[in-house]
Amino acid sequence: MIEDPTNDRHIHYLGRELMFYGEWKEAIEYFTRHVEKKNTWPPEKAASYRYMANCYANLGDLVLEELCLLRA
Repeated sequence: MIEDPTNDRHIHYLGRELMFYGEWKEAIEYFTRHVEKKNTWPPEKAASYRYMANCYANLGDLVLEELCLLRA
């Protein structure tokens, strides 16, 4: 399989990997790109919002954390 940086699933998984390594801000960028794409699989989109909430919590931004959880 060839990597495709525009594929919504690839963007989601790259954001997840960055989150696992504690790269909170960069992970948020990828999750944001993922949820803004059209025709994203709804459960995966919800997961991106939950992961974004985790990143914001680790950055200490509880307002954006709650907003992401509500969107999930």
